[in-house]
Amino acid sequence: MIRGQSFKNYIAIAIDIASVALAFLVGMWLRLGDDILNYPIQSLVGQTIIFAGVATLTNIFFNIYRGVWRYFNYIYLLDIIKAASIAILLFLLATFIVHRLEDLPRSVIVIDWFLLITFISLPRALYRIYHDKSLRYIFSASDTTRSPIIIVGLGSSTEFFISELNRLNNASYKVVGIIDTKQNIGRRVYNIPILGDLEDIEKVVNKLTKKKKRPTRLLVSSEFYLGGKLQKLLKIADKLSIPVSRIPKVTELHHNPTGNIPMQPIPLEDLLKRSQRVLDKDSIQSMIKGKNVLITGAGGSIGSEIVRQVVEFAPAKICLMDNSEFLLYEIEQECCYKFPHIKKQVTLGDIRNRQVVEKIFTAFKPDIVFHAAALKHVPLLEAHKIEAIETNIFGTKNIIDAALTANVERFVMISTDKAVDPSSFMGATKKFAELYCQAQTPKKTKISIVRFGNVLGSNGSVVPLFEKQIAGGGPLTVTHADATRFFMTIREAVGLVLQASAFQHSSHNARVYVLDMGKPVKILDLATHMIMLAGLKPNIDIKINIIGLRPGEKLHEILVTEHEALASTECSEIFLANPKAKRLGTITAALNKLSKTCASRDEKLAHKVINGVVK
Repeated sequence: MIRGQSFKNYIAIAIDIASVALAFLVGMWLRLGDDILNYPIQSLVGQTIIFAGVATLTNIFFNIYRGVWRYFNYIYLLDIIKAASIAILLFLLATFIVHRLEDLPRSVIVIDWFLLITFISLPRALYRIYHDKSLRYIFSASDTTRSPIIIVGLGSSTEFFISELNRLNNASYKVVGIIDTKQNIGRRVYNIPILGDLEDIEKVVNKLTKKKKRPTRLLVSSEFYLGGKLQKLLKIADKLSIPVSRIPKVTELHHNPTGNIPMQPIPLEDLLKRSQRVLDKDSIQSMIKGKNVLITGAGGSIGSEIVRQVVEFAPAKICLMDNSEFLLYEIEQECCYKFPHIKKQVTLGDIRNRQVVEKIFTAFKPDIVFHAAALKHVPLLEAHKIEAIETNIFGTKNIIDAALTANVERFVMISTDKAVDPSSFMGATKKFAELYCQAQTPKKTKISIVRFGNVLGSNGSVVPLFEKQIAGGGPLTVTHADATRFFMTIREAVGLVLQASAFQHSSHNARVYVLDMGKPVKILDLATHMIMLAGLKPNIDIKINIIGLRPGEKLHEILVTEHEALASTECSEIFLANPKAKRLGTITAALNKLSKTCASRDEKLAHKVINGVVK
């Protein structure tokens, strides 16, 4: 049973044999007192040997010696209790067979059961205390060499962090308190008190400051990650001018054995976490499984996430199309690595080229098309209007025309909140593309337009810009102190896009769906929170500059106009909009004019033609 085990196992067995024998003798002494001197020495030695032998064999059977003393816990203790209970029963049986229980006081059995558990467990518990240096923290309460911190949120990550912090040599931080729920106030974790709940943080910090233990940082546990609570915590921390970080992961702790633990920022996605969307995956699976799926703009932020989620529903084949060689290469490599079983076609091509688009449709024969390709940078497109027209309008026209000619089952266009009552040229081109899709009356193809706001981390959006500015030491540039935007994580947005795409509706009319983006977020608050999530202090470590709205930008974005009455759908996070449509003839006439203005590069006339349709 123990052959091949390390030398430490033999040492453990030797210690346990001595402990078991001592437990039996102490039990006899507790029961007999001084009368033990009159107890037959032969019986005492024999019973001790039987007791030690039975207990040792039982411990081996229950794998007690395979347990690592450093990680002694209640589960290990339960195994010891089981082994001790069986050992006592076997000892009784063995003693009955050998001595017929002669000279053995019956009550000593109960005493020895407790002592056996204690004497086996105690060395392991003491070893863990020594190894974890748990007592060191108690005796170092007045240590002023380590920075005091408060942990917000109680859970397994909190317990592990405190345990590891106690174990590390020369730890750079000292936990002086925990913030959790009201019902836990007054309790302790590793002798660290739970001082209050979220509402009490300011009061707790003030008390600690008077004791010269003002926390230099608030450390958030993974169990605390709920958007509303995290936003509230950041406001409190901003008021107190205390940076916020997340509890380091296991690997981050183990990679810093010296105790110099680098505090890690909280991912921005956690700030916006909402209740998990429950998608009807069966309907999405029914739509995609076994089908050929074409994704335009497959290398972009939205397009690449569409690729990742589509492959989860077992398409027959996917076609990745993009005009960026680098982005297309990246998503292709990711697919090869993560989804090698999925058949794929990779096409480097521009949706502006009608011949290229038609060739792709002829060769690939898609059943479903997700059209995510677009130019979307608002200020940049104000200065490059013709480029915006050729991609967002004529590129979309090429894709949907080819889709209708090929009688694809579903065509899904990714739109934007900037297409609603557009103030930017980018928004106007996306609105024009929406109208062109709405004007179609196909016999077989179901057309869906899905409209949503900003997604976190998308290329060219404000979040990556802020991240770069923070990494460079600032300042962060905010357009307007009151500017607001809608935000959603990319995965959440694409999941809802797939859900909306799977809705059943008539193929004769396009549907415009609007995602529930939650409440709009002030860009200034976003900048402040991102600085704090990086563990820094706004306008102290990193400045925030207000630079004014750029050309085409709105102060507040909207997802629908007052004339687009929203209707609920079978998914509570997706709404059906009812925008006013235009006749195909009107749009076709405008397209003919736009074609000429693009050829002549007359941006003013092009703008006038588009406004004549979208306004």
